[in-house]
Amino acid sequence: MEDQAKRILVVMDACEENLRTFESAVRLAVREHAELIGMFLIDINLFRMAQLPFVREIRFPSATESELDAQRLEREIRVRAERAMHDFAEIAEQARIRWSFRSVRGHVPTELASAASTVNILILGGRALRSRENEIRKSLAENRSITLLLL
Repeated sequence: MEDQAKRILVVMDACEENLRTFESAVRLAVREHAELIGMFLIDINLFRMAQLPFVREIRFPSATESELDAQRLEREIRVRAERAMHDFAEIAEQARIRWSFRSVRGHVPTELASAASTVNILILGGRALRSRENEIRKSLAENRSITLLLL
């Protein structure tokens, strides 16, 4: 990989921690003279669950319980993905690095393994992604040349 251009993939979910993770990823990309790729990863299983009639949602911090509304969930995820893309673009542009961003909906380990096959460093941000660390490590096991960072 020494002769290849360095590429860093930073993957986020719908959590609110994106800005700090993006800033850390941009600093690393500047230091490594690397292209930075942002990915907002949406777990398809979340939407499958939302279709089940018995699934309930407990809102924080009020602890109110309600049915999980799939359409509202879709809107909220879309808004968070757009905010993540805007924040990512702003930080990357300020640093004057090569960057791209995409939103992906799919099975998390499969999407990560596929995306990781084209990069040198994979950064996972977001509580939901970090909570699945073991599952993600297994999906990346065949890609021995990647560095995994959890922020």
